[in-house]
Formats: sequence, C-alpha cells, structure tokens
Amino acid sequence: LSKLDPKIVIKVADLASSGNFSTAPESFVLMATSGWITAGGCTYRQAVDNPHLSSGTTSVHGWWETSATSGCPAYSNVDTFLQAFFCNMWGCSYVTIASDSRDVLAGGGSGRRGNARNSCLNSSLISYRGAVDVDLINQNDPGGLTYSPEVGVNCYPA
Repeated sequence: LSKLDPKIVIKVADLASSGNFSTAPESFVLMATSGWITAGGCTYRQAVDNPHLSSGTTSVHGWWETSATSGCPAYSNVDTFLQAFFCNMWGCSYVTIASDSRDVLAGGGSGRRGNARNSCLNSSLISYRGAVDVDLINQNDPGGLTYSPEVGVNCYPA
C-alpha cells in the first residue's frame, strides 16, 4: 500500500473486502502550511487544516495564500484530498477516499478553499490526514502536496 498515488480516490466499498481502516500515530501540529513557493512572478504557499467532524462527515479544507507583493493570478486551482489510514494483508498506508478541485481566490475562509469530505458509517476512531496541491492558473508551478498532521477522528468511512 505504500506506493498508492495520493491523488487517486479509492472507493471505500472497494477497500472493505480486503482490510480495515485503523488508527496511526498522531502528530501534534494544528494545520500545515508549505514554505513560500516562487513560480514566475508569483510567491505563494499551500495550506490545509486538520481533518475534523462536520455534519456527520470527516472534512478537510485546502487553500492558498500569497505574499503582499505576490504577482500571482487572481485564482488558482486548489486540489484537496482526504486520506484515511487503511490496513490489509499487504500492510498499512493512507488511501485517498475523497477529493475536491476548484478554482479559488487566495486567503482561505468561506468560498476561498476546497473541501474534501466523506460520510461516517459509525463512530470508530480512525486516523485521517489531508493534502493540498495548488496549481497556478496559466502559470507554471512546481508540483507537490502539502500534508496535514495525522489526526484521529471518530468516523469510520462509509
């Protein structure tokens, strides 16, 4: 499982017959922000909050921030991924169970972020993490994901 592409969503139903979601060791960071990234005349960073319960789902948000003199496009494409810790006979790994892609203004907050979410089957404690990839519109930029800390959420994926 360690070589799964984090940008590919795997249906929970497809995983159910081969293993179980579980908990993993947790880190103690509140959210994750990449370092400053420079692409062309744009200076920005990627940000993702911790997965959390929200209206009967596990939810994670991704966004982007710019510097005061950024030279960035007005909008960027933000891809947000929700991953759950999954184990089967081949080992344990984070698998992407939900994703969201949208073009948003910088800054985060309502209307300025992506939201990947997945429903709960029951309230078993499962380890989750989020990931975000920001792609500047009409500008080349480096690839790469910024991951949130691993957190336990009382929500077994449905």
